[in-house]
Amino acid sequence: MAEFIFRVLIRRRSRRRGPRFYGGPLLGVLLVIGGIAWVVTEGVKYWYLTVLVLGLLSWGAYVFGQKALAEEQRLAAERAAAWERVLAEGRAAERRRHLAEERAAERERVMKIIHHRASLASPPPPLSLPKGTSQKWLAENVPYLHPGQVPVLMEELRARGWKQERIEQCVLPHLPAGR
Repeated sequence: MAEFIFRVLIRRRSRRRGPRFYGGPLLGVLLVIGGIAWVVTEGVKYWYLTVLVLGLLSWGAYVFGQKALAEEQRLAAERAAAWERVLAEGRAAERRRHLAEERAAERERVMKIIHHRASLASPPPPLSLPKGTSQKWLAENVPYLHPGQVPVLMEELRARGWKQERIEQCVLPHLPAGR
């Protein structure tokens, strides 16, 4: 019988040309269905062993699943800790950069003050104003002017068409007390 099935369904290549039928997939499906039927009938016949095997399989799957879950949780915790370290390093680098910028700005301000105090003992240097004198330029430079430069600044602003009230509003707030 099996010989007949193999001869009919699975033919060797012959020298003849013509349609060929390969029944390999059909045979595979039949074998799988037969195997499933055999397992079910044996499982019913020996139900006490089936229950024991299914119990052992489910317990093994539970234990394996718990181990896999614990490993996945451990890996997730390690990844989270690594990201936290990366973020902390980034925040620390940003803090260091910000502090360095603050120190540089403070150093520049102190140097301006030192230069200003040193220049007070000497005669006033010539004052050169930019073409478009802005409020920002006045705020940055007027506090450090030599006392002899202030009248020159006022005269130059008047010559450029500034009114006295605008000069008082824009320049005088930036002058140190007593000038």
